[in-house]
Amino acid sequence: MPVRIGEPQVTGVNPFRRLSASQVITWKSCNRLWYYTYIERLKSPLPPQIIRGNAAEECVCRVLRDSPVLVSADSADEMTSPLLDDGSLDYDNQNAWPGPAMSELPEEQWPTDRQSLEAWALSRVEVHFDVCWEAAVADWESSPNRSGSVADADSEEALEMTRLASGCTSTRSKPVWGPEVDQVSLSGVQVESGVSGLPQMASHVLGLRSTPPH
Repeated sequence: MPVRIGEPQVTGVNPFRRLSASQVITWKSCNRLWYYTYIERLKSPLPPQIIRGNAAEECVCRVLRDSPVLVSADSADEMTSPLLDDGSLDYDNQNAWPGPAMSELPEEQWPTDRQSLEAWALSRVEVHFDVCWEAAVADWESSPNRSGSVADADSEEALEMTRLASGCTSTRSKPVWGPEVDQVSLSGVQVESGVSGLPQMASHVLGLRSTPPH
C-alpha cells in the first residue's frame, strides 16, 4: 500500500502499476514471450474459467479487509474503490476510506473462539461473493481476447473455493512444556484460541478496513 503520493513525472514509473509474479516468471522463462505478452499485449485467449479464480480471490481479499470487531457478520457490503479512473488515489472520497469513522461493535458480538470466528468469516463470504462474481464476469466480458461462454464458468464452484479459502482450520500443538494449545488459522494467520485477546488480534489480522495513506 502506498504511504505517500507518487510522482510519476519525476520517476517515470506509474506507482499503481503492479509487477506480478506471472510477469517475473514469464521474463525468466523467455524475454521475448514477456515482451509480446506485456508490451505488445499479444496474449492467448482468456477462458471463462478465469472468472472463477478472479471472483474467489477478490472475495477472500474483501473478507480479510473486514474485521469481526468492527463489522457484524451480516453487515452490508459497503466497500468502494479508493482509486479514480486514472488509477490515482481518491483522497476526497470519504466513502472509500471508512476506517477512521468506524466504531467497535459491542464485545458480546465479537468472535471468542475458532468456531465463532469461522462462522463470521463464512457469513462475510456470503455477503461479498455476488458482487465479486459480477465484477469478475464484467471484467472478462470486457476483454476482446476472450473465448468461450460465461455459462462455462461455475459460480457455485467458485463460491465453494472461496468458502474453503476463507474458513478457519484448527491445528493442535503441544509445546515442550505446558498444556496443549488450540490454534486458529484464518487464511494462514494463526492465533491462539482461548486467549482473551483473540477479538483484538482478529481486528488486526482481518484488516481494520482501509485508512488513507499519509
